[in-house]
Amino acid sequence: MRLREAVAARAVAEEARSQALADLGEKERDALLAKLAAGLAHEVRNPLAGLLNAVSTLRRFGDRPDVREQTVDLIERGLLSLERAADAMLSTYRPAPGRMRFSSEDLLDIQLLVAPEARRRRLALDWDIEAMQPIAANADALRQVLLNLLLNACKASPENGRIGLSVAQDERETTFTIADSGEGMPADVLAFVSDARTTRAATGAGEDRGKGLGLWMVTRLLDNLGGQMRVESRTCEGTRVIVRLPVGPAEETGATGAETTA
Repeated sequence: MRLREAVAARAVAEEARSQALADLGEKERDALLAKLAAGLAHEVRNPLAGLLNAVSTLRRFGDRPDVREQTVDLIERGLLSLERAADAMLSTYRPAPGRMRFSSEDLLDIQLLVAPEARRRRLALDWDIEAMQPIAANADALRQVLLNLLLNACKASPENGRIGLSVAQDERETTFTIADSGEGMPADVLAFVSDARTTRAATGAGEDRGKGLGLWMVTRLLDNLGGQMRVESRTCEGTRVIVRLPVGPAEETGATGAETTA
């Protein structure tokens, strides 16, 4: 009887723990998206100002064919810019359920979402993704991993510094490298991310929510993706975060794949 009660109590405790972890994950996702939304809202003002100027130009000089053609082209470019920003945000906030295809288009969306924070801090973006071939991986989870790491890189880099993302692939593996030009990662944080075990990460997040939750989320998502993360950091020389996924380029015609659990 006591054994049955102990087993039942353990099951209840495990369910409560799983729910708590899920709630933490949702809070981290909401915090990330709120930060991105604030940056994009600021960025949207620039094309809107251009569109309003274009409308004013049309009202005054719209009878001239050359002005009309140039102005309509400007309006079209501005609207396409806004459309792309909206699409990038929506695909991050409301991802297609179970979408198991991650491609260079996802990386361009990530670049668009990170760019406002980089501009605010006057950081140059080094984006080396031309060789990226699609992979069969959970696109929502991988987008969030890379967004978290790139925003961390922005935060770590000094004004007028640089952050970068590069991609390398072979038939069995895809590697993403995120680099910053900061002062290097503190020893306690480096120790934290060097152990990508979910259990330890969850403990760290609870003890130091401000420092650990984003890193906890990254390690948890990578755990679910079957990936690994290595950090190379030296004082005054910046940090490189290497994310490896055990999946190579997929056929364009629909390798659906399956999520790997570590």
